[in-house]
Amino acid sequence: MKKEVRTFFNILITGIGIGVIMGTSLKLYLTTTIKNNNSIDLTNKENLISRSNLINKYNNYNKEIKELSEKWNLLIREESSLEGGAFLLLIDNFKYAGANEDNAYPASSTIKIPLLVLAMKKIDNGELSLNSPVKLEKDLVQGDDKWKINRPANNIYSIHQLLIEMIRGKNDTATNLIVEKLGGRKSINEKLKLIGLKNTEINNLLPDVNLKNKTSAKDLVLAISLVESGDFISSRSRDLFREILFKSSSNKLLPLGLLEGLSDKTESIDSQLLFNGFRVYNHSGEIGGLAGDAGTIEMPDSKRAVAAFLVKGSINNSSPQRLIRNMSAAIVEIIKPIRILDFD
Repeated sequence: MKKEVRTFFNILITGIGIGVIMGTSLKLYLTTTIKNNNSIDLTNKENLISRSNLINKYNNYNKEIKELSEKWNLLIREESSLEGGAFLLLIDNFKYAGANEDNAYPASSTIKIPLLVLAMKKIDNGELSLNSPVKLEKDLVQGDDKWKINRPANNIYSIHQLLIEMIRGKNDTATNLIVEKLGGRKSINEKLKLIGLKNTEINNLLPDVNLKNKTSAKDLVLAISLVESGDFISSRSRDLFREILFKSSSNKLLPLGLLEGLSDKTESIDSQLLFNGFRVYNHSGEIGGLAGDAGTIEMPDSKRAVAAFLVKGSINNSSPQRLIRNMSAAIVEIIKPIRILDFD
């Protein structure tokens, strides 16, 4: 009898052990499968398109906002000394407007937006960690005035610090360190083409004094739209992407133009936009007579639009900045929600 009881408990314990092993294995399998299904391989174009369909999704626009496209083209023609491109996408219904949107212009600091997108993707894929240490190399430093992070004694920073400083401080040294962590310029350009940015390339480290880095208004909108879609990176990385852009000090172009379109006072730009129910996650750049700005506009009804502007003029001419503000102001009547007021 004792032998039978002992045998019974041995079988029971063995069964429990097998159950635990099988349960753990199944959990690991499902976790890996889900992770793999949500991961987009940026090294394989066929894999990218078949598993995400993002490129096709964001190139199938069929509802042009013609009045805005015509308004932008008119504003550009009125500034005969300038060249410019503009693009707007309403995320929630895929309506769009454009003017010279595929034309490539010097990217200036707006090149940092696609870099931030690629960095977020690498973090999502586990190829990069926000806490990854990066040592400051002398050949990547672009002057003390551009390096605003309080340097630790060992000159080592985290990826998170660099991403914030790249956008918030428009820091060229931080940007160059990120370029190296993303695999260098050649690798970055290959990945930019894979995600559908046909007119964007980084050929110089920053500052790009001879204006060899290129992008288009449409490419900048596509880059941000990939993040906003929720298909390309996780919601956690999307939130971080927005947070970093919101910390940008760039509010004199797209944000100010929106505020002027609202006919509101232009002091305390960000606060006034928030008061009107608008939040702008953007980043701008200016170099050698070129001005650009791109970002997500979150509206009072929580709908989203993504807009980008690039304008090329002559050095020491404020006309490019003015044109961007005017084109931004023209958006307001299109995107501003209708207020329903009850006077009873």
